[in-house]
Amino acid sequence: MAKPTFRIEDAARFLRCAPEAGAIAAALTRNCPYVLEVEEPAGSVVPYHSHPQEETVVVFDGVLRFNVEEKLTLVEGGQMIVIRERAVHACASVGDRPARLLVALSGAPRPAGQGAEQEREEGLSGNA
Repeated sequence: MAKPTFRIEDAARFLRCAPEAGAIAAALTRNCPYVLEVEEPAGSVVPYHSHPQEETVVVFDGVLRFNVEEKLTLVEGGQMIVIRERAVHACASVGDRPARLLVALSGAPRPAGQGAEQEREEGLSGNA
């Protein structure tokens, strides 16, 4: 059976943490080493693109409309969308206020205590 192109989850419940932004961010970074905090202005559009890895977007405030492989869905504050690797997708911030979110790309989780400085020393970050 093929992996679904995306799924919507309650972020705190799925990540098994408190519903506050800091707790969600900490839980997400344990499994996804590449996490960005983003604010999308009302009406902004992220054009179609894809990634070689799974993408997770957690919406804290506002609403995003996603088009994933020609399927439309809304993601609101407190929800997250997990988009399958290589799925072509786009999104738009809808409504009259900006959307505040975290964007995470999956990858090999870092061992506990391993940060960017240790990665540079080991030549893992590409800057060796």
